[in-house]
This record gives sequence, C-alpha cells and structure tokens, in this order.
Amino acid sequence: MGKDDKLIKIASYNTELIYNPDFVGMHDGNMELIKCFKDNIFISIKLDVKKSKYYVATVFDVKQSKIDSYVRSGRLIKIDEKRNI
Repeated sequence: MGKDDKLIKIASYNTELIYNPDFVGMHDGNMELIKCFKDNIFISIKLDVKKSKYYVATVFDVKQSKIDSYVRSGRLIKIDEKRNI
C-alpha cells in the first residue's frame, strides 16, 4: 500500500479512530489511540498549550505484537465494548 493510499484509509477512519478507540494511553505528554481494523492504526495526539488546540502528531499502521507490548508495559490500556476502561 502506497503512502497516499494509507492517508486515504486513515482519513476515512478518522471519526472511528478518535471516538471509538480500542486502546488508549499517554506517552511523553501525548494522548495515544489505537483502532483495530484489518490493519491496526496508531494515532498520537498532542496539545499545543499556547494555542489551546489538539493536533495529530503521528499516524501509522501498528502490528498486534507492538500493541501487546504496549499493553504489557502499561503504556496502553484496552477499552472494553461497554466503553469501560
């Protein structure tokens, strides 16, 4: 999959990524969200304190093994289907 194809895929999942993540966490002051689709998508959101705005700092496909590692380390937690952490 090319870079443009990935951007289109991520943009089409944008709302689902932000409002219904499967995993959430904080790292280096960034909020991290993961949504599990056919390809798992990792998104890191930063807060620009001076402008009081959030922006996407990083977006990439992430392997299940990396998600599992982040969960084991406490960096991420899984959100259950009832939206309870």
